[in-house]
Amino acid sequence: MLPRAALPVLLLCATNAPAQAPGAAADRAQATRPDPVALVAQAEKQLGKKDADVEAGALLLWQALDELAAQPASTVRDATAMSARFLLQQHDPREANRRKAFAAVAKQQVDLATAYRLKKWLDTASDRADVAERFDRDSVAKERAAIAAARPKDKPPAAKAAADAPKQPAEPSLLQQAQAEFATGSWSEADGALRLAPLTPDAGTINEWVARATHADHEVSLEFRPLEAGRKFDLALCVGLGILPDSNVFSGIRLHAAYDPDGDQLFVQTIQLVRGVHTRLGDAWHAAPKSADGWRRLTVRVQGASLRVLVDDTDYGTSKAAGDVRGKVGMMNGMAGRPSCGLELRHLRIRPLPADQPTDDELAAKAAADQRDAVTRLVDDAKALLDKKQPEAAARQLREALARIDAMDPGVLRDALRAGVEPQLDKADALAPRRRKAAQAIAAELVALADQYAAAGWARAAERAVALAASFDATGTAARTAQARTAVQEWNVAQATARAAELQPPADDGAVLREWFAKGRKLDTAAPGFTVDGAAARVDVLAPAGLAAWLPRPLAPKLQQAALSVRLAATGVTAGLVLDAVDQTNYTIAVLTRRKAGLQLAVYRFAAKVWTPIAHREIAMDAWRLDGWHRLQATSDDTGITARFGDAEVKVARAVLGSATGLFGLFASNEGERPVACEVRAFAVGP
Repeated sequence: MLPRAALPVLLLCATNAPAQAPGAAADRAQATRPDPVALVAQAEKQLGKKDADVEAGALLLWQALDELAAQPASTVRDATAMSARFLLQQHDPREANRRKAFAAVAKQQVDLATAYRLKKWLDTASDRADVAERFDRDSVAKERAAIAAARPKDKPPAAKAAADAPKQPAEPSLLQQAQAEFATGSWSEADGALRLAPLTPDAGTINEWVARATHADHEVSLEFRPLEAGRKFDLALCVGLGILPDSNVFSGIRLHAAYDPDGDQLFVQTIQLVRGVHTRLGDAWHAAPKSADGWRRLTVRVQGASLRVLVDDTDYGTSKAAGDVRGKVGMMNGMAGRPSCGLELRHLRIRPLPADQPTDDELAAKAAADQRDAVTRLVDDAKALLDKKQPEAAARQLREALARIDAMDPGVLRDALRAGVEPQLDKADALAPRRRKAAQAIAAELVALADQYAAAGWARAAERAVALAASFDATGTAARTAQARTAVQEWNVAQATARAAELQPPADDGAVLREWFAKGRKLDTAAPGFTVDGAAARVDVLAPAGLAAWLPRPLAPKLQQAALSVRLAATGVTAGLVLDAVDQTNYTIAVLTRRKAGLQLAVYRFAAKVWTPIAHREIAMDAWRLDGWHRLQATSDDTGITARFGDAEVKVARAVLGSATGLFGLFASNEGERPVACEVRAFAVGP
């Protein structure tokens, strides 16, 4: 993340340390919800082509309709849905059958909602109506009104169950003024916690706290809660703090967490600071954790040089420091150019490490045991609720237990657990057998629809329909799910063979590329450079976590627009353009990264030896296309930066970037596990 250019004691900017790759270590969910209007427009454009991939266009329209199903009624929403259905009717001969199958699914769910309403299980009735609405919105309105009319006026619908908040240990917190060795900024104590005021992008405040307590091989954790839901925030947990000889600043490890409300993601970056020099050790994005009261826990388990990071129960990975990590603990809050809502912090703890760090097999065994324990607790809770004459709540617990059982590996144990829980559910809910039968009938209906698409050669659409069927009856559709997955894999192989020409390099002799970059120079002098030869510029060996950044010849003209084609050889490989370079410690990149299920288009900012992800968009792509060449375009002017790949784009306002210097270049990095080669071609300037 991007720290302030001149920090107080804890963090100072570096000038000479080599940069490391900015990538996002793990595949993650979409940064923002897809825009249904854009999806329909993209599908219409796809379907209008002479050699249209009609199936791909239909899948885009399905995705748009899925998004629209969750939106409230409006003129735009209804017009977009009508457009999507019209295009499907025009281009998919099976659309009428699909709508018929969806209507049948919705009817069965509405019938169940009615049955639950008549037995006064109104929350369960509402759940069934929610499911029906995903398949046929128009079929649900009457039953929803009936549920609302049946509900007592002083009893609102039950809130969805939220994850339990972390249990609070009894030991005292280190977040007390008496425990602080150093503190600066806007800290205020309240009810045993520290409170931080909101920070604006131009705020001159950095909040820092260093406790007197020290750690060795320990687990260090901090609990935090944003004071405003859905707003950006950042904070850092610091460990191994100390002032080294010949230095007047704290060195140590900083675990910097930043929340992205657009994608509801929490980013954590692990950085080592030695006499003010920053080195990135690792980073990862995951969906932001939820809790009933908003509190979350950031934890690092220190064992020698090993640093394992967790947020609540989500593992953010393990990285290695340059030497054993020992010292004081602390926190900070505040980044230049980025707002942060107010925060509450509590329970800064130093605890013994859990027993010996488990192996992957031990972790898997523990996860399975935890799942079994959860099933036991849910069943016990259901029994207690039945004793209290609360059968609806008991049935909810038992259904959650069955869902957890279905997530277990197939085998005798799973079958035995299901056989034990199902009769209890049937006893708690007299409609359970009917509901189970309906789920099986719905799954069969959707599998039959999938078979129609498979017979027409639409393997991807068939897999999508089977996935819907599995959401109702995972066990009964397991074999068909595997078959659909295999069919898509075979389709990808066939496409790669039949359309091999589309995977070939672009028809470009490299003249413009050579003119700009044959006599170029490294932007990052500590990193490998590009070799410009013939039609390509390449990095022959790009090590894991390595990068290469290459500037054009001296005195090259300033640019506002450029484009190039990139080939990404493996998952985790990134390539694209350097934008607005000042020097090796200050530049922006617009890049494409290969992911498991497609590409990511992103803009990153590099300053003060730290990468800040500014904007990103996930782009689904058929597997066979991933090995081809991908065209990236970028524009940088006084208004900001726009990066484009096909119909996808991300935009960043100039206010969150540095100046538009016009100095463009080439960039590549590798977040994979093995060294790779990376190649770019067909560089072009201007519109």
